[in-house]
Amino acid sequence: MAKAIAGLRRPGLAALAANLLARERRQEAEQFLALGESLWEVLRTLGAEQLRTASRQQHQIEQTLHGVLADPEVATRWSKGRLVKVPEAAVGFAVVTPQTVPARPVSAEPRQRK
Repeated sequence: MAKAIAGLRRPGLAALAANLLARERRQEAEQFLALGESLWEVLRTLGAEQLRTASRQQHQIEQTLHGVLADPEVATRWSKGRLVKVPEAAVGFAVVTPQTVPARPVSAEPRQRK
């Protein structure tokens, strides 16, 4: 059994983050899934106004998540559940200086080559 578990593929970092988001923020994940269902329903019925509304909502969610990744202030507000509006569109990342980057943890044991 342990060998079978050890042989399972581990998710990449992006997949792991998405999985954690879905598990830890269940309500938001359900809203996201509902939005997807809404988009598919609109596509099936071809309602132009509904398509524009659903597309706008999808864009706002994407813009919010991009803002969380690109702006530390947005990330802090989002992580505390305190966003009050969709953040401005993120263009690139904030300036990174040695003072703004946290120190990398030092491992007690040197990494072994594979």
